Order: sequence, then structure tokens, then C-alpha cells
Amino acid sequence: MGPPVITHRHAARPLPRAAAASPVLHIGTALSNAAGIVVATAGGPATASRAASCLVAPEPGDTVLLCTAGPDTFVLAVLVRATPSALAVTPADCADLVLSAGVLRLVAGRELQAAAPSVAVHTRAVRVVADVATLLGRLMTVAGKRLRTTVETQETAAATQSSKVGTRVSIVDGTDVLDAAAVSQRVAGTLTSHAGVAALTATTDIRLDAQRVSVG
Repeated sequence: MGPPVITHRHAARPLPRAAAASPVLHIGTALSNAAGIVVATAGGPATASRAASCLVAPEPGDTVLLCTAGPDTFVLAVLVRATPSALAVTPADCADLVLSAGVLRLVAGRELQAAAPSVAVHTRAVRVVADVATLLGRLMTVAGKRLRTTVETQETAAATQSSKVGTRVSIVDGTDVLDAAAVSQRVAGTLTSHAGVAALTATTDIRLDAQRVSVG
């Protein structure tokens, strides 16, 4: 029998790998705002991508803050606008933008505008306080269990007004005045009119047409 074979078992060690390049912050100038943003840096032109946290798209001539990590360069922020213009908040890659806060307040010095193909508001209560309110639209629909309107003076102007209800009750504390070119009433059942004093006058004639007319 030959001499014993002795083996040594060592703990596995990871293979050495190249250290990742440390991120480098530097400042550049945007040259183009196409899909790949071209920026001028100290080392020459470079193509950068907008970071997800950079909500303002750089315009040509803007001074931007860049971060380079290995082969990738990102625009972190727009530092200086080249020309005065409206500041547009546009998430990268046209992603959705969600604002969440306990209290969200929008304050505009001159005007607040909202433009979208569709606007949806979901809430338990809505309150709008304005000196003058105007609604313009081709079709407006209000649907609910109860609609209550309280105003000091109500004015309605329409070319045609139609109303269909199951039961209608109208209470006028003062005087109810109807001024019309012609009035036509059609009642399928019974028409009852009661007043303390009733006066019916006509310029030419008064006509009563029925199978039976009772007076007194």
C-alpha cells in the first residue's frame, strides 16, 4: 500500500473584478433635446439621458447638472435657463405624474389653466367660491338624487326649454307673472283653478266649448 494522499480544502474566494467607476458630477450645456440629449462638457460632446427625478426637459443652451457613471451620463437638473420661457414639468419617457400630499395647494398670481381631452374629479365634496363663474359647453349633464339651487335672482334665457317631471309643485310667495305670445294647456285629467278673486278678460271674445258648462 502506497503512502496516503493528503488533500487540503480551502474556502471559496470570489474572483477579483474591476472596481465600479465612481459617479462624477459636472456641469454642461445642452445642445439638443432630442431622444438622446446632446450636451457639451469639458471633455467634449456627450449623449445623456434625463434622470427620472429631472422633471424639466432641458432646452438648447441650458446649463445642466450632469452625472457620469461609467459609460452612462444623466441630466440631473436644469440649473440655468438659456432664454426666459415657461417652465414645463414633463416626466421622462412621458410617464404619469402623481402628486400626493395631505394638503395640495395650487396658487397662481394671474390665471390657473387646465387643458386635457378628459378631466375626472373623484371626491366626496366639491366647493367652488368665485365672484363670477362661467360654464361653456355643447352639452352639459347634471345627474343626482337632489339638485338644490339657492340664489337671490335667477335668470334663464333659452331658445327652447323643455321640462318633464313626475310631480311638480310651484310655490310663489309674491306675484307670478306670465307674459307670452300664446299659451296652450292640455290636461288629460282634471284642471282645477281656485282663487279668492278671479278675473278673466279678453280684448275680443271669450269662448267656452264643452258638452256641459256649469256656472254658479
